[in-house]
Amino acid sequence: MMFGCSGCNTNKVNENPKNNEVEQENNNIEKQAEQDNTEVKIDEALPSFEAESTQTVINDVCEKIEFNKTIDFDVNLDGEKEVISIDAPEVTDGDYRTISISINDTTTEIVEAESYGDAYLLQNEQGNIGLLFDVWWSNDVSKTYLCKIDRDRKIIGIEEIEGNMAENSVTTSTLTIENYINLFGSWYGTCEYEITSDLQLSIKENFKIKNEDERYITSIKELVLEVKEGETWTAKPLKENKKFYPIATDNVEYMYFITEEEEEVRIKFTRVDYQVYVNDVAIEELFAGIEIAG
Repeated sequence: MMFGCSGCNTNKVNENPKNNEVEQENNNIEKQAEQDNTEVKIDEALPSFEAESTQTVINDVCEKIEFNKTIDFDVNLDGEKEVISIDAPEVTDGDYRTISISINDTTTEIVEAESYGDAYLLQNEQGNIGLLFDVWWSNDVSKTYLCKIDRDRKIIGIEEIEGNMAENSVTTSTLTIENYINLFGSWYGTCEYEITSDLQLSIKENFKIKNEDERYITSIKELVLEVKEGETWTAKPLKENKKFYPIATDNVEYMYFITEEEEEVRIKFTRVDYQVYVNDVAIEELFAGIEIAG
């Protein structure tokens, strides 16, 4: 027997309530997965935000300090300050004293000297820390020391240069050294140094001689020397009895002079111990008026 269905849409698929429940459950799972994924992305972003917000800012420090007095400074950035000192014990006149650096309970001996001058605590923006000081011996002999300190509170580098620090010349990146040099005589002058980002001393320019007395040396014989012409140096014969006024030196290879005729001359030298030579000839055989202090 056939039954008719008046008003029914024969194209519509009969819906199963169970199918609706499954579809709803799937939708809920997808939404939960999207929510979980969003939370993961937020969590992944949080650590970098926290690291950035708690990052330690390191400032330049150039602080003049005193020998035999302690200072408090956070070396390893743990929030607790270490006790630092540069020690120079008193001794009988003429005796050497041991200059040492103490960080908390650890002491490192640096040098033995007769007396001491100025001292500085340095920290640059890269976080490198150092102690800078100068010491003296008799006959106006001096040296400057730069001692680098690591985050483990240890001395990891000691650099020394001849001369003492010029007054008010120290920053975290530059330093002026005063010194006497013994080249073609004894001369006093200054030299500029760079303090690099890793706390190394690098010479910036030649040693400038302060010849306020206008002292000079005189050639004993005709010499072939380099004369500056424009931007080049040209070898030329220079007559005997010519006066040479020193102006600068790199203290390694060249000494620079001005003559009475305002010629700029450079003389290449070599040094063996305390003796200076030009073309393997002792300078005393080439020039008169060489005066060595002491």
